[in-house]
Amino acid sequence: MVAAHLDSLRQTRRTPAYRSADSLFVFGLLPPSISHEGYSAKPAYSYWDDWWGVRGLADAALLARIAGDGMRAAALTSSAAEFRADVVASVTRSMALHHMSVMPGAAELGDFDPTSSTIALEPAQALGALPAAAVRASFDSAWANFSRRRSGAAPWDAYTPYEWRQVGSFIRLDQPARAHALANWFMSTRRPARWHAWGEVVWRDYRAPKFVGDIPHGWVASDFMRATLDMLEYEREGDSTLVIGAGIPVAWARAPKGVTARGIHTWWGKLDFTVRSSGRTVRYTVAGVTPPSGIEICAPFDARPRAARVNGQVVQMHDGRTVVAGAPAMVEFDY
Repeated sequence: MVAAHLDSLRQTRRTPAYRSADSLFVFGLLPPSISHEGYSAKPAYSYWDDWWGVRGLADAALLARIAGDGMRAAALTSSAAEFRADVVASVTRSMALHHMSVMPGAAELGDFDPTSSTIALEPAQALGALPAAAVRASFDSAWANFSRRRSGAAPWDAYTPYEWRQVGSFIRLDQPARAHALANWFMSTRRPARWHAWGEVVWRDYRAPKFVGDIPHGWVASDFMRATLDMLEYEREGDSTLVIGAGIPVAWARAPKGVTARGIHTWWGKLDFTVRSSGRTVRYTVAGVTPPSGIEICAPFDARPRAARVNGQVVQMHDGRTVVAGAPAMVEFDY
């Protein structure tokens, strides 16, 4: 019932009236809403809503398949694919309309909101569908803005720790050094410091008598946990691959206890893995899960490995990564 209603909402913007030149850029989107406080003055065609909708239809299709309703699953899969294509087309048209090189937050506004746009990468998993140049420009701009704030080159009074979502985006864009730079800075801005948490708003002047929202803030906490998990592992829906270690630096691997992860829930079952260093070798041991297209193991970043072995056999690497069919497996990187 929920999926049917969601599908009916997007259909209201797929009528002939929205095929005209001045309305085509919102064709197929969900109706305008006050998606968040930033749009409280007037409902907007927020892509935040649309990407959640894409994910919702795809997940509804999965549930129908699990329930044994193949016909319903096929229909929902088709709807999700059509919705995704409409949203991607709208993003492209909105960028052209507003003369933007970055992805907009809302179709008619042409606003830049990279923290909101992260949802396109996860959970919507649309990285391969969106224009690569637009994705790259969006997060390059987000990084530049963050760098200016961190260095003091740009004045700032406050920020919202929802920006933790950008950490996972940089991991998926294979930019782990940027991800860790953001994470380290966010960790330094917890308020009050000994609470080890964030409110909804963090003020530069930590004694400023201004709105901070809930402390600890549950949504921010979930963004922090998702970012941490993304450093350890994430699922890549497009080719049904599990990626392990994309955000693990060499320093973690070479720490006395290395890295240990147990019982991480993935789409294909629970994952256990360890990362240890011995001399010039970093060793992964992986257990518990076998995704359809295998597991992509990433060599710890900040150093370039010269060779890799899977279960003792020399294998080829691509950008410091190698793929194993599934667990159990032992992968070694020599430096």
